[in-house]
Amino acid sequence: FWLKLDHLIGVVMQLPAVLALLAFANGRVPVTMLRPSQRGGRLARERFGPPVQSGILQWLEVPLDHFNETDLRTMRIRWYSDASVFDNRTGPIFVDMGGEGPQTGVRCSSRAADHNALCVAVEHRFYGQSLPEGGLSEGNMRYLTVEQNLADTAMVIDTIRAQLGDSSRAVANFGGSYSGATCAWFRLRYPSKSSGCVGESAVVNAILDFTRFDAHVFDVVHRYNPACSDALMQSTDAMERLFSAGRKEFVKSVFRADSLNDTRFGDSDFWYMIADQSAMMVQYGAKTALCSGLANLTSSPSDEDRLQNLNAVLVDHYGADFASDCFYNSRCLRHDRGEEGMARSWRWQKCSQVAYLQSAPSVNSLRSSALTLEELEAQCHYIFPEALLETPIPRTAEFDRTFGGSTPAYDGAGSNIVFLDYSDDPWMECSPMKALPGLPYCLTTCDDCGHCGAGVTEAEGRRCQQQASAALSSWLGPTVLV
Repeated sequence: FWLKLDHLIGVVMQLPAVLALLAFANGRVPVTMLRPSQRGGRLARERFGPPVQSGILQWLEVPLDHFNETDLRTMRIRWYSDASVFDNRTGPIFVDMGGEGPQTGVRCSSRAADHNALCVAVEHRFYGQSLPEGGLSEGNMRYLTVEQNLADTAMVIDTIRAQLGDSSRAVANFGGSYSGATCAWFRLRYPSKSSGCVGESAVVNAILDFTRFDAHVFDVVHRYNPACSDALMQSTDAMERLFSAGRKEFVKSVFRADSLNDTRFGDSDFWYMIADQSAMMVQYGAKTALCSGLANLTSSPSDEDRLQNLNAVLVDHYGADFASDCFYNSRCLRHDRGEEGMARSWRWQKCSQVAYLQSAPSVNSLRSSALTLEELEAQCHYIFPEALLETPIPRTAEFDRTFGGSTPAYDGAGSNIVFLDYSDDPWMECSPMKALPGLPYCLTTCDDCGHCGAGVTEAEGRRCQQQASAALSSWLGPTVLV
């Protein structure tokens, strides 16, 4: 590996090619962050870029259970490295934290070039190819926790430091959304292995009944155009009336959700799926497109007209296959053991630890009142009937006591984490939402300022990105090009 590193260090001298690569890398988020069923429309074309498939593939054997010394079973974690801008004498290690999906490579950012960093991306256990023997079986799910993932990442860092012969080499961690949270939690839990974290849209506050998600979406849309928020609520009302009239199969067919007919949780799965589609347009910086599409509704519309109008907007944005995969199908999630899927693993993490369960708010709800907390918890028990017998669900109170919730800390301490949020993103309700001692915070505010910066222009994001870069330099020292 390090022979390859020595060879690749010479690439940094080819500045035009390297800078072109970095400019490309600093663009859109890889499309692999979307599930395949979401890649058929404008969202994938306009907000996401091609998958990252560069870097040197590495594997590391780790304990299946880091916290039980008598359990000698192991599994392998996939990770990637890119030394194209690395100064192996003094350069820091930049670690992209694993998220709730497969990791297919790593590419160095302009910040990595500024600091001559080794770029590393770690795949989260139980995602992609980082699976234990037996895969996503009920018996294995207990080993999918935030703490186990953080311990895996610590072992990757220890391995790299050992290969460098430098046990104190500086490390900076990066992530967005859930991986932005694990970035923060890693810095809190392993401060000797991380100089600091840049977390975008970092969902550090594990909330059991996350009604603030819909409340945020409603507020953002209502401020932009009250007629738009009204149209969204009227669409939900229309679907509920048709359900009550015995036409639920018709409603599901309009949105190609026929697989949710005649299943134990088919109705609540549908309500979750249809609410997510509209909310995710706002989340990913497409509020204006959503409202523009809903404005095309004919005057004095029937309930059927409202469904067709909403469907046209959603198909244009996502393509026609949004309802086709396992993510919104409890029956499929119960039985699916897909090798590279994320749906079952992520649902387990929600059901067992971090929750973010999105029930209908009592006022201004954009989703069906059928989505109660009790129904969402019942889905969890149905999907994991054996594993959740041993784990009260979800353990958000215990988890937030450990990592601080909206006031991130471990054993009462927390520092060197910069949080970046974006005004339209409903997930910012799970972030600190303010600066705290040692934990700077920056909010980018604009129309279509979405999750992890989706929809944000370079000019709109510059102030907060500069703040993050300044914080990084204060942790690592001034930037010096090789």
